[in-house]
Order: sequence, then structure tokens, then C-alpha cells
Amino acid sequence: MQHTSPAGGPAYEAPQPSTAPDQPTPTPDQPHSHQPAGGAPVGGHQEASSGLDPKVASLLAYITWIGGVVILLTQKQPSVRFHGVQSILFNVVVVAAYIALTVTDVFARLFIGGWTVGTIFFLLGAALWVGSLVLWIVLVIKAYNLQQFKLPVIGNLAAKWTKA
Repeated sequence: MQHTSPAGGPAYEAPQPSTAPDQPTPTPDQPHSHQPAGGAPVGGHQEASSGLDPKVASLLAYITWIGGVVILLTQKQPSVRFHGVQSILFNVVVVAAYIALTVTDVFARLFIGGWTVGTIFFLLGAALWVGSLVLWIVLVIKAYNLQQFKLPVIGNLAAKWTKA
């Protein structure tokens, strides 16, 4: 006998859970077979407080200074928060270095002048850009590998502030 829905078409029943005849039905308090009860997820590392893998959370900390702030505000693990604080401090130092370089360039051009001064400051700016890019890549790789790579001064401050 086929049931009909109020709209006139055939009514379908919700699928019933099926179990294999040789396996008992798991209860909600039993662990799944791929994860031991009360243990860390398979892979050996625990998830961060937001559900993010610590590797991903640490990497995201270095995606601009905003990533560092978000990780610092949302994560509880000291090792992940370390990367958030170090990222913020790294970005502050790089921006401060660019500002100092630009101000010095302007005053040098005003009082000394010449193409030599412009060339020198252009090369210093390019070196700062390349150096900060290379250091940023190293920080991202180390963070993803869950290594606490401390920058001089900045890394020690980050470790102290996060107790990592």
C-alpha cells in the first residue's frame, strides 16, 4: 500500500538506521573506532580551542598583523598564542623600520640632496623588504611545523607574555 502526501504525491518515510548483523550498535558514550577514548585526535596533536588544528592556527597568526590579533584573542594554547604575539610584534617592528627609513630619506634628500641619497635609501628599502619577506616565510614554515622559533628580543617578549 502506498501512502500519499497532502500534496497528492507519494509520501516517503525517513530512512531507518541499519546495522550490520555481526556488529553491535554503538552507543553515544562509546568512542569511534578511529579515535581512542579520551585521547588526542589521530595525528598526535590536540585541536586549538576554536577547533582549528594548532598547525593551521599558528600559521594563520602570521597572515598580516590582523591574523596575529585574531589568534591572540581566540586561542587558549600558549604555543599558538606565542605565534600571534610574535606576529604582531614582528609587523610593528617592520612598519616602524619602514617609517624610520622613509623619514630619514625625506630629511636626507632635503638637506643633502642628490641622486646618490635616493639610490641609497631605495636600496635600503629594498633590502628591508626582501629581508622581512624571507624572515616572514621562515616564521610561517616554523609555525606550521609547531616549532617555537624566537626572533631576538621579540620572541622572548612573546614567550614571556604568553607563558609559552
